[in-house]
Amino acid sequence: MRRKLAWTLTAAMVAGALMAAPAFADGVTINVTTTYAGEDSNAQNFKDAVAEWEEQTGNKVEDSSATSDETFKSRIITDFEAGSEPDVLFFFNGVDSNQFVEQGKVVSVDEIREEYPDYASNMKDDLLGASPAH
Repeated sequence: MRRKLAWTLTAAMVAGALMAAPAFADGVTINVTTTYAGEDSNAQNFKDAVAEWEEQTGNKVEDSSATSDETFKSRIITDFEAGSEPDVLFFFNGVDSNQFVEQGKVVSVDEIREEYPDYASNMKDDLLGASPAH
């Protein structure tokens, strides 16, 4: 449940629906990895959204985002192999992520919507292609 909730919360941040995320009495800390880092034009937007979400909810984000390159991809693959993958991952689909899908380590948008029907309602479903591994 924690992982499912964490995926929901951070993906909502990335999608711009950050303020719709709930606060929790005990607060949670989620580990997030995205490509919103370095020279990415959305890096500051992401950081601002995280800071605002943390302030409004009392929850925390441990952000290990990095510039998207082969080193970044290798680190993510190694983290998954070691069982230390982030709670939330903004990553590539297709060949780069198929193994995560095949291992059952990701949650689909449809599955999240079963519990949170408004999740990603600001996104066009036809742009959310299914993984070829699924």
